[in-house]
Amino acid sequence: MLKGVIVGTDSGQEWVLPVWWHWYRLHNTLPVTFFDFFMSEKIRAFCSERGEVKRLEFPENFVKGREAIDPDLIQRWELFFSPISLWGRRPFAFLKALAAEQSPYDISLWLDLDCEVLLPLEPLFGLLKEPYDFAACISEFHRPYLDKLHVTKILKPEELWINAGVFLFRKKCPLIFEWALKSLQENDRYLIEEHILSELVHAKKESCLILDPTWNWQIAKLGKNKDAAIVHYANIRKSNPLAGQ
Repeated sequence: MLKGVIVGTDSGQEWVLPVWWHWYRLHNTLPVTFFDFFMSEKIRAFCSERGEVKRLEFPENFVKGREAIDPDLIQRWELFFSPISLWGRRPFAFLKALAAEQSPYDISLWLDLDCEVLLPLEPLFGLLKEPYDFAACISEFHRPYLDKLHVTKILKPEELWINAGVFLFRKKCPLIFEWALKSLQENDRYLIEEHILSELVHAKKESCLILDPTWNWQIAKLGKNKDAAIVHYANIRKSNPLAGQ
């Protein structure tokens, strides 16, 4: 059974790839596939020397712009994201599910590039046993706002916000297929890719494993942890070893 890691970047985020690779290779030898969301030739060459590079296939301009979205949804969405953050993030956020659907591995681990891998990842792959075909962590960034997310009907009752910075899945996982399909066809109904993912994880909870937070240690909310396997530096720059390299 082929296991591997997938990442993706465009030219705006690619600067962090050499640093990400340094930390990853200190503890791991699993193959890596780099999804090209329009990288520079320099970084594409860097990736080609270290693993497979795949140009992500997706329809042009498939992510709906502000003008195509219900104003009531926009008003609710902007309670949680600043307009600059939300509308700047959306064009790339929905690519993640499409990359996952095109992964070449039997079991794949997606890692955001702002994740620092500090331990071997083989034990994480070992957690994905029957009946599970998908695994991820709850978003610590959104946990304080769950009541508000429910009241505003962004999340349905009892849904949790799932962080998509680290997730593990089997090939032909139905959740991944549906996530990619909704990302392509229904992104005018969802804030970002995690919004769709959160809905699907709740709907398919019998086959979804919620991971221990040490596999996606969201340091901006949780603080430091010497036992974390993966430190996720989303929403933080201070003390971020991946920043300013």
